[in-house]
Amino acid sequence: SGEVAQALGATDKLIGSTIIDLEDRWHSKNWRDAAGRQQVPTEQRPLMNSTFQGHNCGSIEMWIEMLDSVLASDQKATDLREPPRNEVEIRLVIRTTTGIPLVDNGKCDVKIGVRLECKEYKGRNDEYQETDIHNGCTTGNAVFNWRIVYPHIVLPTQSCTMDISCFDANALTSDTLIGMVSIDIRKYVEKVARDLEALTATADLAFMPVSSEEDGGKEAEAQAGDPSAEGQDPAGRIQFEFYIYTQSEANEKPAGLARGPPNEHPPLTTPAEGRGWGDVFAGFEFSLPSFGLFAKVLPLIIFTLLCLVGLKFVGLL
Repeated sequence: SGEVAQALGATDKLIGSTIIDLEDRWHSKNWRDAAGRQQVPTEQRPLMNSTFQGHNCGSIEMWIEMLDSVLASDQKATDLREPPRNEVEIRLVIRTTTGIPLVDNGKCDVKIGVRLECKEYKGRNDEYQETDIHNGCTTGNAVFNWRIVYPHIVLPTQSCTMDISCFDANALTSDTLIGMVSIDIRKYVEKVARDLEALTATADLAFMPVSSEEDGGKEAEAQAGDPSAEGQDPAGRIQFEFYIYTQSEANEKPAGLARGPPNEHPPLTTPAEGRGWGDVFAGFEFSLPSFGLFAKVLPLIIFTLLCLVGLKFVGLL
């Protein structure tokens, strides 16, 4: 069945190989003395491939143990352990939005949701996290200063994407999806894991608009990019900062979710805009019917009733 596997292209592909002269080591007094002390040197062997003659195809770190068959049972085997997992932590600091459509009678209660799609994510924080709400936004420019944290992403990973959604928040009904943008961050987390250096970036991305008529009320998938390139006007933009640390460095620079403790790396302040009670109740419109002439005499009626109550209280009625 090796022929079948070869015909189907299912056999392993040779990258490189190395040739070791075991006899030369066995007859070396220095090597035998080191082996007796279990201190044989670690070797960096080059990998070569005859298909690419003259080219180095990488290297392999290794050592060789050879024992006399009579003495082998008296010598403990070398303690081998699985290498530590290579993990990274992602932090997303959502700063502001601009140009969000005012979908609710000239205003919008803007809220951002972030979902991490990565099977290798082993952290305790939820895969889906939301910001607080910028209430009563009348310009489409909302402010958040909100931290999203995804620790313990184990490398290597097959896929790692982040979906960012913009909503008009509703207290009594479900939130209205306005737009989405999806980011493929696999190459960034792999770079940090490979180079062991933190990566920091600032982004300003456009939301892809979502049509409720086309998606049947379901969330539509959107890829990162410029909506105008596809003949669509963007459903606003989002500005955020992106931090990827190795997990060991992230542990030395702790940061809490949202604006919670420890509120560091970087410290975040609660915005004043869109957080007051006036902003919250701005979405509730109250209108009283017009009472005409009755509205004019209503204060006189109330004053008369108060006078009668007062006279009754003092015993004059």
